[in-house]
Amino acid sequence: MKKLGLLVMPLMAISLLASCGGGNKPEPTEDVKFSADTSVTLDESKTIANITLDWTPIDRSIECRAFTFALRSQSISATVTPIEEVGFPPFNLTVTFASPLSKDDIGDLKFHYNDKIAKKEGEAKIENIGVKLPVVPTYTITWVNYNDDVLEVDENVQKGDMPHYDGKTPTRPNEGEHVYTFGGWSPEIVPASESTTYEAVYIPSYTTIDISIPEKADDYKFEFDYTAKATKTIKVDWGDGKTANAYASHTYDNPGDYKIIIDNIVNLKLLLGYDCNNYVTSIYLGNYITSISDKAFFNCYSLASIIIPNSVTSIGGSAFYNCSSLASIIIPNSVTSMGNFAFNGCSSLTSIIIPSSITSIASCAFSSCSSLNSVTIPNSVTSIGDDAFYPCNALTNVDLTNFTTQDEIPTCATSAFFNCPVTFEVASEEVANKFKNSSKGWPNSLDKYHWPGKQKILFKD
Repeated sequence: MKKLGLLVMPLMAISLLASCGGGNKPEPTEDVKFSADTSVTLDESKTIANITLDWTPIDRSIECRAFTFALRSQSISATVTPIEEVGFPPFNLTVTFASPLSKDDIGDLKFHYNDKIAKKEGEAKIENIGVKLPVVPTYTITWVNYNDDVLEVDENVQKGDMPHYDGKTPTRPNEGEHVYTFGGWSPEIVPASESTTYEAVYIPSYTTIDISIPEKADDYKFEFDYTAKATKTIKVDWGDGKTANAYASHTYDNPGDYKIIIDNIVNLKLLLGYDCNNYVTSIYLGNYITSISDKAFFNCYSLASIIIPNSVTSIGGSAFYNCSSLASIIIPNSVTSMGNFAFNGCSSLTSIIIPSSITSIASCAFSSCSSLNSVTIPNSVTSIGDDAFYPCNALTNVDLTNFTTQDEIPTCATSAFFNCPVTFEVASEEVANKFKNSSKGWPNSLDKYHWPGKQKILFKD
């Protein structure tokens, strides 16, 4: 349990009630003097307190046992540990309350003692302990534009709260024909844990391609196919000081790394079977791009990263087929369809989050993604096609916690997760039973040929 801080609470009163088992209660002798110091730390759940109990004089041989704690402001029961232990101060006690406490709750901590010098037993009580809530750290969240202009400052954002920008959508002026569209914030917004500055990120209208031409290449030529934006002329900066209009082929004088900038295109497609496809290391699609066509980046073995803007609505069949260096990809919520074999053979991918805009996971969409270990599927998905994740041998977790009702359960092809050692994680045991009994292709308690003994559906506890 994580502690938020140490709250020192003064002892308000101590009364000594002499007791001796079940007999008469002798009065304590005058030389029995207690002064106590109590410190309390309340956890985030407001149900557990750690209490350190100490007192003076420390030179007396006084044993204590049987600690109890009772709230007096309302009927909330409490359990104290250790219980029935005999020892000497200081004591570290854990008090567990049946319900979360409020700042107005007060209580009494009572314990038995044995004064070995005076040969007296008694009962001491620390009265009116005010229960204080933990002090939650707060942070300052600053939102800035691309040029460091401050857009908004949010102060006193509590730890764990999700920062939220309340201002107008940030804008960036166009630069000639280059148009910029707001694309979110950097870094990614996460629950507050420290003071943070978020910078507005913009997606340009132009597309960039990073290439690396090796010395042993047969030639230093690069070319691509495209669809120009209506009424616009394609403009290409080849990254070596040369430019072109409406011409998608270029031969470099020397090997090396180049950044190609392409403006005014709505679709980009590399040419099948050309060695230059292997030169491509990263792609940043501009916000004029509206779709990724079939086999657009087919066999681009060296493609390690790609940015897809939220202007893209579809990803074609085999679009990223055998992009074996592609380690991660974010599919934006604007994408409503993905074709068959869209990411087949992307052997470096480790996780995928299907956006809530997708209703169907196509056949073989992620087949042969041998490093894929985690998939999140939203409840917008109604069907999962044949061999969609076959054979993803590292796939151990599929998050289905967004599905809660019988009607939401998608139809699943019996071969969709064939040879995947996967656990399907759902929201509750009740939902798990709905999946097992849905007659929509999901595994039940009996092993089937298409579910060879390794798949199981577990509820998230």
